[in-house]
Amino acid sequence: MFITQYRHFALSPGKGLKCCQIIDCFGKVIIMAARNTLMQKKPAAKAQILRDYRLRLRDNIRSIRENFSEILKSAKVEHDSQANPFTQFEQDQYELQVRVATISKAGENLLKLISDLKQFLILNDFGYVNEAVTLNTTQCQADQDNLNGRLSNVKDDLSSVLSELEHEYYHRSVLL
Repeated sequence: MFITQYRHFALSPGKGLKCCQIIDCFGKVIIMAARNTLMQKKPAAKAQILRDYRLRLRDNIRSIRENFSEILKSAKVEHDSQANPFTQFEQDQYELQVRVATISKAGENLLKLISDLKQFLILNDFGYVNEAVTLNTTQCQADQDNLNGRLSNVKDDLSSVLSELEHEYYHRSVLL
């Protein structure tokens, strides 16, 4: 429901958003989901959990931004370097590997945050659970009423057939 609000941020060639803007939109979606799920908890607990989610989100997004900008900075070719070109290449390659690993770790942490939010939403969304139980109870009650009506019709039919059979049986036995 929150994702559909950001559907207009589709990435098309030449018209897409920057990586940082997408991450900001993603962060807003997570915070909105956290706020809506925390409405049923105590205010102090809601605020603490919300602060924890925000802190985790900010740290991971900051890590992704910083490392991404450093990767872009290191992509510039510097001819003024006093180091051997092969040494500089190895150093740059190692730095890129470390930064990409850090971005990957921050991405995994964001996925874990999403998983935590989903779990929190599933476990603590009592309104939805109560609504589902009420809906299932209503549906089962309707099915039970339907089956009771059918059984009543079958009982009436069997009763009429049985009375006809008894009537026929006793009339034949009298004739014999």
